[in-house]
Amino acid sequence: MDISSAMASRKNVAGLLIGIVLVGTVLLGAWLLMNKLLTQTSDTGGVKAVVVMYDSGGFSPSEVTVKQGGTVTFLQNNAEYEMWVASDDHLEHADYSGTPMEEHCPDVSGLKFDQCGSGVSYSFTFQKTGAWGYHNHENPEAKGTITVTQ
Repeated sequence: MDISSAMASRKNVAGLLIGIVLVGTVLLGAWLLMNKLLTQTSDTGGVKAVVVMYDSGGFSPSEVTVKQGGTVTFLQNNAEYEMWVASDDHLEHADYSGTPMEEHCPDVSGLKFDQCGSGVSYSFTFQKTGAWGYHNHENPEAKGTITVTQ
């Protein structure tokens, strides 16, 4: 191997190492940001915002607790099924709102805890205390519970 080939090889290795460090830094930053978003707390010590991921394994975490007035954001990540978050029971979606899906979709008021259609993200602010079951309307076996405290 001559000197110019050796220098070119070193430059390739250096470029590869820099690329690996940059990718690692981006991944670490994304992990730290997601970790912060998962458990933002309010001044009273209660959780005010939670992120729930949905993928082929279901919702994660599937059970969360938020303070009254807290928001849960559901994000789809490479799932086999589309995501349509809805209050239990499947097919009615009436547990939280007291009205069946046919009456409250589309949810123009934002008060019904029903995404009312598939999408990659959905946020809902809980005003009622209690334990509220939910599921993915597109894959009803994917379930969870949101517990809302005062």
